[in-house]
Amino acid sequence: DVLRSPYQTLESYKRVLKGGTSYEAKFPSVFEPDRIFFTNGVLQARRSSQAVFYEMFVHPAMFAHKDPKSVAVLGFGDGAYLREILKHKSVEKVLLLDSEEGWLDFTLSHFPEYDDCNFLDSGVTSCISDPRVTTVFGSFDDFIKKNNDVFDVIILAEPEIVGPSHESLKVLEQVRGSMSDEAVLVANMGFT
Repeated sequence: DVLRSPYQTLESYKRVLKGGTSYEAKFPSVFEPDRIFFTNGVLQARRSSQAVFYEMFVHPAMFAHKDPKSVAVLGFGDGAYLREILKHKSVEKVLLLDSEEGWLDFTLSHFPEYDDCNFLDSGVTSCISDPRVTTVFGSFDDFIKKNNDVFDVIILAEPEIVGPSHESLKVLEQVRGSMSDEAVLVANMGFT
């Protein structure tokens, strides 16, 4: 956890922890430390900016489709894509595919706000627990070969799925078979 100077101080955070009637205690999220996670020197997750990233990645694709009922997120990782998808009332089915369960487990325990669906009228508080959601752990290639469903929106969330530029066209052609006639595809192509 990291305090964001000059806006946060250790003293203000201690007042949050103490509770009471101080300004800090009344608005703890303002004075809460930022939580940042790196792997091999690469930023993987950050509490303070995560909402902006996932909102700008998911909502343009969802609004581009006239009535998105089925959504697939390939390489969903931490679950925050799902939180943004479920904000759309038209969604009836969401498929989440990732190659490993460990990252999801890590973020659910250390970044619980990624999975916070308290805004839903259904009373479901955990996005992953929503009955419209199916979670699959396995390889992208196996999914593409075995999948018979079509989706209105497909989100390729991990740059590794698309691969190096010479493989991108092949991957996009494979995904095409899982897209409805008016589907929208959004892909995280990584950083250059």
